[in-house]
Amino acid sequence: GDNLVAVGSSGINAEYGVFCLLSFQDIFSQPFTSSTQGSTTMSLLEEYLEETVLVLTVDGRSIVGKLRGVDQYTNIILQGSYERVFTGSGVEVMPLGLYLIRGDNLVAVGEVDEQLDSQVDYQSITAKQMKPLVH
Repeated sequence: GDNLVAVGSSGINAEYGVFCLLSFQDIFSQPFTSSTQGSTTMSLLEEYLEETVLVLTVDGRSIVGKLRGVDQYTNIILQGSYERVFTGSGVEVMPLGLYLIRGDNLVAVGEVDEQLDSQVDYQSITAKQMKPLVH
C-alpha cells in the first residue's frame, strides 16, 4: 500500500519483497506520553495480524513469521517463525516455531510480500551479520 516505506538502511529493500511497517522513527515522530506509547504502537501493528512479517531486533537478528499477537508493551507473537542468518556463504534458515519477542527488543517490523520473497535465491546472497544496536 501507499503507507509502506522500504527499509533501505538495513540492506533489505522492496526488491526482496520486504517493506517497513513500523520503526522507532514512526513511533517517536508524534508526541506521546508513557501511557499512550504502547497502545499507539499496538494499534499500528494490529492491522497486520495474520500477515507474514520480518522483524529486526536490537541484537541484529532477522526473524520472519506470521504475526499472531501484540500487546500494550509491543511484545509480539510470531507463529511458524524462522531466523534468517546472513553469512559469507548464503543465508541459513533456523526454525524457531512459535516465538515471542519483547517489545523493547524490536527495531523494525515489516510486511513480507510472500510472492516476491519466494522468488529470491537466498543461497546466492552473502552478507555479514548485522551488528547489534548500540545505545
